[in-house]
Amino acid sequence: MIRIDYTRTFYKDPLYDGGFRLDISVDSAVGVSPAIFVYRRLPTYPGSSSSEDRFEAIASPVDLEEYPEDAPNPADSQWFRRNSVSLLFRSMDVLTDTWAKIQDDIDLLVDTLNAIDTVDSETSYTAQAGSEAAPSSSSSSSSSSS
Repeated sequence: MIRIDYTRTFYKDPLYDGGFRLDISVDSAVGVSPAIFVYRRLPTYPGSSSSEDRFEAIASPVDLEEYPEDAPNPADSQWFRRNSVSLLFRSMDVLTDTWAKIQDDIDLLVDTLNAIDTVDSETSYTAQAGSEAAPSSSSSSSSSSS
């Protein structure tokens, strides 16, 4: 289970007309890390020594295993995970559509993690010679008249 808190607010930026902000954070997570938001750290511009973190997606089960929390491992990747994201939009309609897609992706993550937990965990198999006969071949006859 993952519990999400979110807020939608209007913001005014001195350079733009303004827009809408969606802040999402994981309040609690049971059996999984709360850092489900995948980011990528990229240079601010080509050749720059400064960087910015960009939200990319909701984590998959593989992302939860592979990507570190809070900051990328510089030796391995630009990717990492956080437990929150803030997104800016020019319209409330786009914000609402995006929020619905994020909810769907979080639901899919939870469903997938639950499915993984229910996979049969039998760890042994015993093969016995002669216990299974080779598949029998069936023959069929057909008659055709001309």
